[in-house]
Amino acid sequence: MYRGSVKSAASSAIDEICIKLRSLTEGAVKRNLADCIPLSEGLDSSILALVASKFISLKTFTVAIKEAPGPDIRRSGGRIQISPT
Repeated sequence: MYRGSVKSAASSAIDEICIKLRSLTEGAVKRNLADCIPLSEGLDSSILALVASKFISLKTFTVAIKEAPGPDIRRSGGRIQISPT
């Protein structure tokens, strides 16, 4: 019985932390929305873009150097087109 109550308390604490983190992240993103925000291709940028999409319509694009395309271009499976400049 004791082990279950500790696990339940820990799970509850984790849930509360997740709710607070989500609220803080959404508030920070909402306060800092702008017309143009450059982001990397990392997980943190993906999370911020997802949160921002709850508040505004996003249009995104990727910039790469033709001679050295980044991993996002290679992983796109041809969905990303390289336009000449």
